[in-house]
Amino acid sequence: MSTEAIKQSITADILLDGIPYHIDHLQRLLRQFDNRRQVIPFAELVDEGSYLVLERDRVAPEITTRPTAQEPIIIPAELLESRDRLQLHRTREFNLSCQNYNWGIYVVDEPLALRLAGALPHIEIGGTDFTVDWRLRELRETAEPWKTLRFTDMYETGNVFVGFYHLQTHQLYLPPADITELPEHVVLAETGNDLALDPVAVAREHHLHLAMVLLEYPYSSRSTATLKPLSESALPEMIGHNKKMKQQHQQAPTTRRRGRKL
Repeated sequence: MSTEAIKQSITADILLDGIPYHIDHLQRLLRQFDNRRQVIPFAELVDEGSYLVLERDRVAPEITTRPTAQEPIIIPAELLESRDRLQLHRTREFNLSCQNYNWGIYVVDEPLALRLAGALPHIEIGGTDFTVDWRLRELRETAEPWKTLRFTDMYETGNVFVGFYHLQTHQLYLPPADITELPEHVVLAETGNDLALDPVAVAREHHLHLAMVLLEYPYSSRSTATLKPLSESALPEMIGHNKKMKQQHQQAPTTRRRGRKL
């Protein structure tokens, strides 16, 4: 689905107990994003003035494993009255407050709404745009999607993925074990970890509470890889070791086998 088509589809506006819902101001109801038959009319919410109250078992009644003795969800009235999204900085402050007071909601900004509707995040590596597909464990060059960078060919260290990236071919460079010279046009590329690249995909894969994940790893539709020279990698040390071993092998004395005297 193209980004334009995604923008024209119904997108999520709010997470209720981690489940995405669209706020339909025209019909005055909340519609579950991935199950449009599941709706919660505004009239069923308990009006407490500046906020409305919703019992958690109304959010996803088909899920019977949810605890029944939980605090209700608190929805500020301004979210249901306004058709305009909160400003980005206001959204972050709002979500932190919702978490601090355990309201059970998370306000979705436009980038996250598009991600929930199917749009994948992007990352720029050396001026080239790649699409992040964590489900397939790969980065696809957006303009030429047959070119892929596999996370299995990268190294995960700390909170980043690291790989040797060829600036001209836009491919990962896999150094041979006997390498003796630094390759040309190759740099060390660092990306964020899985949660930094696509927290939505990771939360879905591991069945995590999406709102809780997003509070620690806010979704970003675009990121940029950090490029470093090979001098900051382990390659120079590896090359030095290989050269030393090669030199020792060349200088090793050869013993001639003597034949039997007659």
